[in-house]
Amino acid sequence: MIEPIQKEQMPECLAVLKQGYEKTAVEFGMTEENCPYRGRTRLPYPAFEKEFDGGCLMFGYICDH
Repeated sequence: MIEPIQKEQMPECLAVLKQGYEKTAVEFGMTEENCPYRGRTRLPYPAFEKEFDGGCLMFGYICDH
């Protein structure tokens, strides 16, 4: 089910984002120099939290099995 992300879920969500973007970042030659946060693979938690606190809506697919 797709649900809004709660603040306490953010560390796990960031880990999923980083893992999901890593292959794409490598395939497209993204580096820290040509792509800040390297397609979110290097996004620091405080920057992610700032987006959340600033009103960015975040949703996740929650699987209960």
